[in-house]
Amino acid sequence: HHPSKLEGEEELHPSKRLKSATPTTGSSSLFSSLSSFTRAFVGGSKGNEAAAAGDRDRYVVPAEEVLRLTFVTNPKDVLKPKESFEWFSPEFTHQVFGQDEVVRGYETARVFVFIHATTFHALVTVKTTGKAPEGELKADDVRFALTETLGLQYTEDFDDFVKRVSESDPAVERCLSSGAASSCTDFQVSSTSERVEIVRFNPADSDAKALQGVHDRLQAMPLLYIDGANYIDNTDPKWEVYLAFVHSGTAAAEKHLAGFCTVYSFYAYPARRRLRLSQILVFPPFQRRGIASKILEQVYARARECGALDLTVEDPSEAFQLLRESVDVKRIVGSSSFYVDAVEDLLSKSKLMLSNGIRADTLLLPTRAVYERAERELKIHKAQLRKVWEVLLLMRLKSSNWEDDGLVQRVVEQIVRARLSSQESEKRLRDAARNKLVVDFKDDNFMMTKFVYLAPSQQVKYEEPSEEDKAKSVAYDKDVIQTRMECLEKINQSLQID
Repeated sequence: HHPSKLEGEEELHPSKRLKSATPTTGSSSLFSSLSSFTRAFVGGSKGNEAAAAGDRDRYVVPAEEVLRLTFVTNPKDVLKPKESFEWFSPEFTHQVFGQDEVVRGYETARVFVFIHATTFHALVTVKTTGKAPEGELKADDVRFALTETLGLQYTEDFDDFVKRVSESDPAVERCLSSGAASSCTDFQVSSTSERVEIVRFNPADSDAKALQGVHDRLQAMPLLYIDGANYIDNTDPKWEVYLAFVHSGTAAAEKHLAGFCTVYSFYAYPARRRLRLSQILVFPPFQRRGIASKILEQVYARARECGALDLTVEDPSEAFQLLRESVDVKRIVGSSSFYVDAVEDLLSKSKLMLSNGIRADTLLLPTRAVYERAERELKIHKAQLRKVWEVLLLMRLKSSNWEDDGLVQRVVEQIVRARLSSQESEKRLRDAARNKLVVDFKDDNFMMTKFVYLAPSQQVKYEEPSEEDKAKSVAYDKDVIQTRMECLEKINQSLQID
């Protein structure tokens, strides 16, 4: 898999975010209620059919209730009572158990996954009860789903688990101390005694085999916590992996792998390269400690170090986009006064015109010098800078002597609308281009290119949207802009707290 989505994607509609962020559990409870009602009040064959449906529902377990994960520093800790562990549920299960997110064929099903905190070897316990009668409902192969669909590398044998950890743990330590991984940064977690170390390595490097093995084993985690995630080919030398380790003490046993990030290096014309962040994940026990922000900062530092054109992100989630914009605003404000001065200069020149109704998107967009400097010095992609610029405008407007809150809201909304409208225009152009073919031909070493319209039967038909569709589009636009304004307020408030 190579990252493919580009910057400047359309904003995600709130309903789509809700759908992707909230795993569905199927219609089991509703179906069960309907089955009971049917059995009670309907006789004959229909009642029998409903009863059979209710029996089938008896052997359907919501996947979110099935899988539980925990982390152990000592492999022998798995012998302790399960109640002594902190268990975590996956955010997404459809990538393991299918779109309906259920496990069929059992009255109860539980999968307990013990993950070693450094090597990411896993011990799994699978417990099922009340298997459906033969021929009534085919039981799902839970172990097959874990191995083949999730790709989890695990054992169900305790002694084998201990052996795997004891063999891998020293190899990982040797790899970290030998220089196969470059130490990027080391920082203290505020209000705790924990120390976080971030290292970077090339998984295709022969000296980093032990770390490549760790990455192989942790690749199952994104499928459980990132919607639409998949594995990467970590034998490709263009990948780099960042690992974040939390040290709660001086002993090796007190070290935990807290998160990771993968970055791919693309060619950029004419003789440059562009870095694209593909995956970033901080594991549940270590979230809300600033680790993801530090990893992102180190990826930016790497982009500067290797002379990359800029850094882009593959299909960022809403939560990561908020974090990314916060990090970029801090970097911009902390780098020099150039960017804040540029905002202040535009605002001071435009205040009277804005008060008289001149549109903000004709007066307050970033200048070419701002785009170029942000790309050259901070490796911020142009599409990302437009979003960061919206945050800077809101911050400066709220902190200046602009007393008209309505005007502040209107100014920022116009800037947001201009960016989103530009994205929509580009989408329409791409759609229109589908009706054209590019034909190359040579004649005496002379290359020419011409556009040929497709035959009418091959063209994409364009239909004028109905009034209802237009109304829905307007409502959608309002929702998107409102959502974006709420995001800007969140970022502004978080930066004020910091």
